[in-house]
Amino acid sequence: MLWPGCFSGRRDQNCDAIATHWGPRMSTPEPEAFDTKTVIHAGGAAVVECRGELDLATKDEMESLLRRLLSEFELVVVDVSQAQFIDSSFIHNLFMADSLARDQGRPFRVQYQDTPLETVLRISGVLDQLDCGTTRLEVLR
Repeated sequence: MLWPGCFSGRRDQNCDAIATHWGPRMSTPEPEAFDTKTVIHAGGAAVVECRGELDLATKDEMESLLRRLLSEFELVVVDVSQAQFIDSSFIHNLFMADSLARDQGRPFRVQYQDTPLETVLRISGVLDQLDCGTTRLEVLR
């Protein structure tokens, strides 16, 4: 649980004072477990729909999935529109997949929505350096 005004999520004396002043604790939703669903589209495209937390704990599984799909399909799209959290290991997998796709002469794209994750994608360079779009039609073009 996060205490209002406590960015670390830890409860200490200063946070108690703020919580007492502001009222009860604020609750945060429980993170969803990592989950992917691969949707195959006509024309040889595979879309990996990601949900939950995409982090170091899921890095190897995601890397393996992307490598396999990039060897089997003409176009691979990673959709992070419903992801709750991404970290640098997931960002690394996106850049690895893009590099592998380029080496094979194939496109690789990322689908996202205007969510807090967009800030992470922008700061990390994903939106500037990779082929990205906000709609399924846009990334399947």
